Amino acid sequence: MQLPVQVLKILERFNLAGIEAYTVGGSVRDSLLGVEPFDFDITTKATPLEVKALFNDIKIIETGIKHGTVTLVLDGLPVEVTTYRVDKGYSDGRHPDKVSFSNNLKEDLARRDFTINAICYCPHKGYFDPFGGREDLENRLIKTVGDANKRFEEDSLRILRALRFSSFLGFEIEEDTKKAIFQSAHLMCNLSKERVFAEFKKLVTGKNAATVLCEFLPILHFAIESLGQYKSCAPCFDSLSYVSDDLSASLAAFFCSLEMDGIKTCNLAEKTLKILKSDKKTSQEVCKVITAFKTGFPCTKEEVKWLLNRVGETASYKTVRLLAAFSPEREEDIKYLTLTLDEIIKNNECYKISMLNITGDDILALGIEPQKIGLALNRLLTAVIEEVCINRKEELIAFAHNFKEDF
Repeated sequence: MQLPVQVLKILERFNLAGIEAYTVGGSVRDSLLGVEPFDFDITTKATPLEVKALFNDIKIIETGIKHGTVTLVLDGLPVEVTTYRVDKGYSDGRHPDKVSFSNNLKEDLARRDFTINAICYCPHKGYFDPFGGREDLENRLIKTVGDANKRFEEDSLRILRALRFSSFLGFEIEEDTKKAIFQSAHLMCNLSKERVFAEFKKLVTGKNAATVLCEFLPILHFAIESLGQYKSCAPCFDSLSYVSDDLSASLAAFFCSLEMDGIKTCNLAEKTLKILKSDKKTSQEVCKVITAFKTGFPCTKEEVKWLLNRVGETASYKTVRLLAAFSPEREEDIKYLTLTLDEIIKNNECYKISMLNITGDDILALGIEPQKIGLALNRLLTAVIEEVCINRKEELIAFAHNFKEDF
């Protein structure tokens, strides 16, 4: 396993001190999958006080010291270091009631969610994998450590994590784990909506999202109550595979797969994203894309300009991608739309009022009342988009002369 120099230095210092320490979790899993890890966790026999004493010459952040975790920052890389521990009691179905430090690495790994996240490694001893995580990686399986029902009773967010890993990695969920997901799904009712959204975002953007959503949609309403009316539906989510690299397009595809009617789809998206406490920018963009998508294919350059006018450049491209996702057979139409968007933007062609080569003061000078300037500018924009008038100041003023009596 390839590790950054900073992680190797930390492990080497533990080793020289005669203290057991391993990298664990996502970084080990990703490395075994051939994916470069982006963050690193270390599990160790040392207590937080011992860790602080051993690394008193580098920056230490007391991330969660009462649970045994401190963060070492070495040459700009943060590395979380956690003492072997045993968790006892999960009365809130999310967090342990009591955390006890342990001297036993296997006990520490036994409290983790899935076998593929319970593999650890250090350069001096190699891999330690008491629950068969490497085999499950090879077999592309998501499987809990120990009894699945117990794991989900301890922390019901693990259900969404299982779905997310299945979607993101393209792995199957092992049968006993799958049964426990359906049996324990009701426990998700009390989950923090922020945590639900964090997992759901990764789920809908995974390469296997369509398969996972088709199978597990009936239980999602326990975590996202607005989906309750769709628990008996059987929608097709194939469109998500075309937009999986983009969050707002993926969310739009998800909601459009559930609802045919444009207004209902937008209302569902607004309601759900509000429940999930989505950031405003994402929520607004999703609704823009849904509204534009439900309007249908723009067939002319003029219609493409009105699309740009309504939703802007970014959302217009996302709309075209969504149209392609739901109608892949219309390849030529998609190509035309993309090229037309490119052309309009490259040539800086006018599609909004701010791009008109005329100002409000010019309109006032024509004798049009101040409160009607907006109406006049909108009429000029329509004339330019419809190619009735050229977007040059002289032509715009002349055109406005023709209709100023209307105001």
